[in-house]
Amino acid sequence: MVLRSSVLLLIFLLIMSYVSVKNAEELFTGELKDRVSFSWDEGEMIKKAIIQKVGLPSSDKKVTDILMPPEALAKYVEGVVYKDIEYGDHPEEKLNVIIPLSIRTNEKLPVFVFIHGGTWMAGTKDSILYSQFAKEILKDRCIFVTLNYRLFPKVRFPEILDDPTSAITWVYKNISQYGGDPNKIILCGHSAGAHLAALLAVPKGYLPDRVYWAIKKVLLLSGPYDLPRYDETLGIGYEKVVKEVFLNLFGGRKNLESTSPVDMVHKNHMNFLLVVGDKDEVTPLAQSQELYRALKEKGNTASLFVLPGSGHGGTVFYLNGDFGSKTALPMLVKKFLTF
Repeated sequence: MVLRSSVLLLIFLLIMSYVSVKNAEELFTGELKDRVSFSWDEGEMIKKAIIQKVGLPSSDKKVTDILMPPEALAKYVEGVVYKDIEYGDHPEEKLNVIIPLSIRTNEKLPVFVFIHGGTWMAGTKDSILYSQFAKEILKDRCIFVTLNYRLFPKVRFPEILDDPTSAITWVYKNISQYGGDPNKIILCGHSAGAHLAALLAVPKGYLPDRVYWAIKKVLLLSGPYDLPRYDETLGIGYEKVVKEVFLNLFGGRKNLESTSPVDMVHKNHMNFLLVVGDKDEVTPLAQSQELYRALKEKGNTASLFVLPGSGHGGTVFYLNGDFGSKTALPMLVKKFLTF
């Protein structure tokens, strides 16, 4: 899950300082448990719950990420899975298309495009955390598309937006062959993926014009949107790590405003729904509140939903009605996805 990406980030930085991977992981794992104890425990709970529900074999080994096999995914979400469709020339440029079994002949369904998180340098479309909630999207009569993209340090800003741009453009041009309506796209992202989704949707200019206008709704889950204030709002001892990421990925503090969705808001045609947990210690509530405020001030259609008792991964986990039946989130999203 997203916490894995933070572990990998610190490992990467410490390797460059000639510290062993093993020692780095042990050091950070202990610190992570102490400083983001709720989100850490929540992450372990989420993995166990999904494994049991989906019917995957459990393991006593400590694993930071679990991939959803296509067969298990198709059975669980009750859909047809087209896996690893190439949308570009790079090995990472692949996406999955998942179609509900309930689709009717000649029907064109809305298309839900998801960008995974992972601190901009880790994560995968096939993670069990991100795959499982496709079930709810398919139940809500949408086609589910999830994509991989090149990550830091292979790419930096603004190049890291090239792959999501290409993937969404591919969807616009090709999704009708899979029963999707190219003019009814819902764009979604979690964590770093929410930041990328917001950068593509909030300002006009990254996406081709026709593709931009085809996006009608934007669902943002637990993202960082005000980067100059990101390290200030964290308050969990990530300051040095965050500054290293900013220095390398964004090209220094001087570029943070130009890569912050809150500073790029204008009036546009999309409907925005921001979701964040009130116990999120990774991308705090204030980040979503700031973007929501900026959107409303410019006259946009926007809503903010704070998920009680949820940490960073809970906004994805509780999207699925199998796990979120006691929250209002699945019904809220169902209503949001309706055209």
